[in-house]
Amino acid sequence: MAKKTKNSNLSIEERLEQALIPNWDEPYKLPENWCWARVDAVASIYTGNSINERVKEEKYTGLSEGLIYLATKDIDFDSTINYETNVRIPDTDKFKVAPKFSTLLCIEGGSAGRKIGYITQDVCFVNKLCAFVPHAKINPKYLYYVIHSGIFKKQFDAKKHGLIGGVSIKEVSSIYIPLAPIEQQTQIVELIESVFYKLSEAAEKSQEVVDGFETRKAAILHKAFSG
Repeated sequence: MAKKTKNSNLSIEERLEQALIPNWDEPYKLPENWCWARVDAVASIYTGNSINERVKEEKYTGLSEGLIYLATKDIDFDSTINYETNVRIPDTDKFKVAPKFSTLLCIEGGSAGRKIGYITQDVCFVNKLCAFVPHAKINPKYLYYVIHSGIFKKQFDAKKHGLIGGVSIKEVSSIYIPLAPIEQQTQIVELIESVFYKLSEAAEKSQEVVDGFETRKAAILHKAFSG
């Protein structure tokens, strides 16, 4: 049996307190009841399992039962997820699982930091994807939108290294995010999705809005997480 670490015995509140960013290092000032915290204080973070292509074809392709296996290619740059992968992992095979309402982020290769998906069912996933499973008192969609935000992307890009532009789990875990109280997290998510919905409606009617859609989304996310 694995030996428990000192941190594993701490409550969520105690882990969060340890992960708070010192005031003098704050990227920008937050509302009084918010705080900056390391992302690993609000979520469990881990990568999935790689499968040899030959083994994938012979053992896991075309199965009718088991959890869907997602690769980086199954997440589009607009965050759409293709669950029709035709690759499934039986329960008997001990693969890592990302539970529904988690966020998957590509952390290796040309898509690193650019492919982000919010899953609506339990899945197994490739080792180039990193799962963020929110702890209690963290709105799953709030975490998803924070990972989409400019403040997260700026830190992520600064940590890229090597020819393939990868970021390690340790480095991802050290990224700081703005954290609002749970009630406000829910309000922020509702506001973001309401505005995004209106933008989507407008995008169908105006090419001008389409051209500035991503810029407007970035501005909305920045506004949401800066209070």
